[in-house]
Amino acid sequence: LDLSGARSLHHLLDTCTSQEGRRLLAAWLTQSIPCLEETAARQAVVGELAGMPHFRDHLRLNLHLAAKDLLQSEYLLKWLSVPLDARRLGWLALGLSLLAALNICLFILHSLGQIPAYWGYTLALYAIITIFSTGYIQEFIHSLLALERELDKFSALLRYLQGYPYGSHPHLAQACAAFHTAQPPPSAQVRRVKLVTALVGLSSNFALGMILNLALPWNVLCALAASRLRQKAAAVLPGWIEAWQRLDALCALGDFAALHPQYTFAELDPQAGAVL
Repeated sequence: LDLSGARSLHHLLDTCTSQEGRRLLAAWLTQSIPCLEETAARQAVVGELAGMPHFRDHLRLNLHLAAKDLLQSEYLLKWLSVPLDARRLGWLALGLSLLAALNICLFILHSLGQIPAYWGYTLALYAIITIFSTGYIQEFIHSLLALERELDKFSALLRYLQGYPYGSHPHLAQACAAFHTAQPPPSAQVRRVKLVTALVGLSSNFALGMILNLALPWNVLCALAASRLRQKAAAVLPGWIEAWQRLDALCALGDFAALHPQYTFAELDPQAGAVL
């Protein structure tokens, strides 16, 4: 029996919508020593999902409406691991903001004929610091831009999972507890991150980015806002992604169970520690 690869059991079962869900399903199939408690918990959820075609189809529909390709969770997690000293970034943002305000004041006073063109010197200093700071935050900014596209897919899933009525499906409710019990709701936290990524995206246009970053330290301020959101997201985002990957693999098993109602679940014997 081929467990993985072309024309394998994994190929037969796999209807996952994420790369990680596919890998998790393969790991379950190739587990040499199954844990009976985990197997029983999966069976309970799959038993409920088999009779919930609307739930399974709605999850896939949300993904297909947002994007044509698979959800790739590594982009959601990458920005959590990009090194960035938030304290140093805060001081940099404060210094550049004060310098930008000074530039504007000196320019206005010069325009009114009150003082010579001192703003040219402060603007040059501001430009030099901004150029050097770009290298410091560049990797973090790139991770934010890559994050935006995956958030479009993931936010649709979060909205559906946090608002779904789980009343008659206790095992599924437990599997999705990370989504519908979190406070504030996951979709609200994702909206804040998407707002910051949208602001960062404005500066990707060369002309607009030049204007924004000359007027104020746009990219640095966006990176600072994103770093503060990252501190909150780091506590919950990995749990959401892990729960989604597990649900994705469970839905694939639920599809197979629904297509073959004559099949039976394995009988578990806790005393013998075996799957019968």
